[in-house]
Amino acid sequence: MSSMKACLAFYRSRHRTPGCKLTHLIGLPVLVATPFCLLFRRDKKLGVGLLLLGLFLQFAGHFFFEKNKPTLIETRDPKVIPASLIFIWGEWLDVFRGQWIKKNGLNLWAKGDLELPPGR
Repeated sequence: MSSMKACLAFYRSRHRTPGCKLTHLIGLPVLVATPFCLLFRRDKKLGVGLLLLGLFLQFAGHFFFEKNKPTLIETRDPKVIPASLIFIWGEWLDVFRGQWIKKNGLNLWAKGDLELPPGR
């Protein structure tokens, strides 16, 4: 990709569904934590477990929700890594601001999504 801006735009175009974004909201921070666990813990099982969990979430997001390949595998461009971190940072900011559900077109109170118990 020619620039980081183009890479980020491409990354966003490959991560549109709420399900994929949700798996990445969890999976990417887990992958970022993995090297620290592997470097600073004697017991490497936690680091390996985090690595496997993070990779599973990344692939699941693409396989089940986006129906495409993970962007790093598709492009083989190292700029995808910082683009993914920028993307997830923006998604987490939306979560903390209480805007993520609305921005992703979800209505948790719609019939069939999540209903309030009777009498509430």
